[in-house]
Amino acid sequence: MTLEDNETPALPDNLSYIALIIDNEVVQVITASEKFYAMMMSNPVIKDVTGQTTQEGGIVQAGVIYDPETDTFTLPE
Repeated sequence: MTLEDNETPALPDNLSYIALIIDNEVVQVITASEKFYAMMMSNPVIKDVTGQTTQEGGIVQAGVIYDPETDTFTLPE
């Protein structure tokens, strides 16, 4: 289907859809669970952590604390 078809496909009711918009153009639509939708709609900081570690040498994962002033990650106390 193309945009010229001017048809709206049927979408499941139990999922949410998030549009990624760059320069006023939708570039991607993401299917989201309730939890992912809530996280994305809360204006999160999105940061590339490829190759980064915590100050203690651990991997950056859920629960790690981010300090935007120093741009560092630490393990929770």
